[in-house]
Amino acid sequence: MAHVLIATDMSANALNAAAYAIQLFGVEGNNFTLLNAFQTPPALPDQPPPANELAARISAEDLEIHARKLLEALPEPTPDLATVSAYGSVDMVVRDLVEDAQGPGIVVMGTHSMSGPERMFLGSTTAAMIKSGVLPVLAVPAEARYGEPRRIVLADDGGPLERSDLAVLLDIARWSRSEVMIVHVVTEEESPDTASANDAFDQLLGAIPHTYHTVSG
Repeated sequence: MAHVLIATDMSANALNAAAYAIQLFGVEGNNFTLLNAFQTPPALPDQPPPANELAARISAEDLEIHARKLLEALPEPTPDLATVSAYGSVDMVVRDLVEDAQGPGIVVMGTHSMSGPERMFLGSTTAAMIKSGVLPVLAVPAEARYGEPRRIVLADDGGPLERSDLAVLLDIARWSRSEVMIVHVVTEEESPDTASANDAFDQLLGAIPHTYHTVSG
């Protein structure tokens, strides 16, 4: 059973990402939580503090509306959606949620087109969440439409890897019967000897169909 956290700013991209994730993981046996992390501007000298209570109420109300829109956009059966409205940046709020015994195992986020090569593809909030390393992140492109996966690309940089790191990937690969393509990324100066890494992946993936590929970059 997966606990999927869906971070949303209530945009159309976020709605699409949420619908994609729910269809990908499926309703049966999984829990889904919609999260809106809100922030208010700092107080100025000689002025009252920002209206955090008002911001919290607006966030909670808008999140309920967003949840209803999401359920209307999904095919039957639809999931029971929990909602969380919390003050702070997304990565900070997610850190707090992960500490709970029933905390999420993955966070889903939509992407936005922004300036800069990295942000053009990911969006600043999504990029920050990925860099934090708190949870695996499923970043859903704005134009993505759900289709049952057939191949999953796993990029390997040679770093240490535990079974827990691949838990979500393994679950998706099993139920979808997808092929996992392990891509070893090496620099031009590095030797492409990946035999030991391949042995480790063989043990982790077991009977899941998988192939190995090497690229330089």
